[in-house]
Amino acid sequence: MSKNYRLVEYFVSEFYRDKPQELEHIVSPTFVFKSPVSGELNFAQYVECVLSYFENSEINIDNISSKDDVGFVVDSTTELKNNTAAYGQKISNKVKIVVKNDLIEVVEYGFATLEAEIIEFK
Repeated sequence: MSKNYRLVEYFVSEFYRDKPQELEHIVSPTFVFKSPVSGELNFAQYVECVLSYFENSEINIDNISSKDDVGFVVDSTTELKNNTAAYGQKISNKVKIVVKNDLIEVVEYGFATLEAEIIEFK
């Protein structure tokens, strides 16, 4: 298991996923989060966005993979909770994470249905 893999695993781990504010030490100063819903966010904006998301969902990490030890794809399943209109619905997700200079540089959120679009990291 490579250093970059362990960094990504740490970033998405069960313990830290609901405490993103504690991850600032492993993200790049130029960190960017991209999402079809929220657009591009810096780290402070990402933390705010993610904390509200965790209130209504439970996320399970299914797999972490990489072809080049720079770009990683994290497959996960989100189950909607807390009396949302779609309570109990499960959504398959893909998150693209790019590591640069031993720091998390980019986190790009997508849906499994966009798999063909989530191919290249560079």
